[in-house]
Amino acid sequence: MTADTSHILLKRYSVQPTAHRLAILSVFRDATAPLDGQTVYEILLRQGAGIDRATVFRTLKTFERAGLVQPLEFNEGKVRFELNRGMHHHHLVCTECGSIQCLKQCELDGMVESIKRETGFSASFHRLDFFGTCAKCRKEE
Repeated sequence: MTADTSHILLKRYSVQPTAHRLAILSVFRDATAPLDGQTVYEILLRQGAGIDRATVFRTLKTFERAGLVQPLEFNEGKVRFELNRGMHHHHLVCTECGSIQCLKQCELDGMVESIKRETGFSASFHRLDFFGTCAKCRKEE
């Protein structure tokens, strides 16, 4: 992601671009799985970003309120975040190694419509996460 597209993305979500916000956004753009605040902070430390932990957590709250990142909980006692890419998806969570994979498709849209027809309930969103053992951990058994 270029600096220009990062600026545009922040402005689209009405978030003022600052050096720290751009650095945090770049971590999420490069991430392949949801990240918790401590992990974001540690990545930025390794990159030499010169940002303190409190700023990372405040910025994550700012991003969350703006809708730029989505909070996720996987029964770990912490909140992870992922960049809102405008694509609804679900997750596969390995209970052995803690890896998280994103499922790109959602087969539940038909079910949501059926629930609405049958009950009149209109769901604003849904979440479904699968917990089990990833292929790598299964090979090690």
